[in-house]
Amino acid sequence: MAIPKDHISLLIADGRRAKEWQLGLSGQGLRAQAIETSGSDAAKGDYWLVVPLAERFAGQRFVTDVLAGRADLPRSAPFSGPLLWGAWAIVLAFVAVFGVALLG
Repeated sequence: MAIPKDHISLLIADGRRAKEWQLGLSGQGLRAQAIETSGSDAAKGDYWLVVPLAERFAGQRFVTDVLAGRADLPRSAPFSGPLLWGAWAIVLAFVAVFGVALLG
């Protein structure tokens, strides 16, 4: 997918960091999007973080502040996807075994 003509790319990040950057930029009131990259960056699973051209300077300022340590990104969940489903399966299995033990 290509960057829309009325947007500008601020940076490229991997999937987890892209989510954090998108949340951080959105938290600043910016209309940030994570768009799949192309070529070798796409093969690595990287994303472009883009904002509308009108929000370019505010977006660049936020990126600069984060990289300089003056601002922080929100953390995405440390585990998600298959790991989260696995945790739920373990909890449900424990509840089922405990329930059978109580009733039996």
